[in-house]
Amino acid sequence: MIDIISTTEGQIMKLRALGFTQAEIAARLGISQSAVSQRLELIRARTRREDPDRLFWTLLLGAGAAWLFVKLLESIEKG
Repeated sequence: MIDIISTTEGQIMKLRALGFTQAEIAARLGISQSAVSQRLELIRARTRREDPDRLFWTLLLGAGAAWLFVKLLESIEKG
């Protein structure tokens, strides 16, 4: 499951990492505070199930680049 984090969820995570409150994130993204809270909970739930390496590359590179990276690793592992 490479596409674990949506674009909006990625924006929420970045703003949260920068110290923005849920209210500030909501105002900045034009969504409700409850939507921010729900998205954060969904992120927590999904990331608990996700392979840590795959999650790292998805967050670092974005879903498309992470998918290519995983496919490259899989082809190397197969020989």
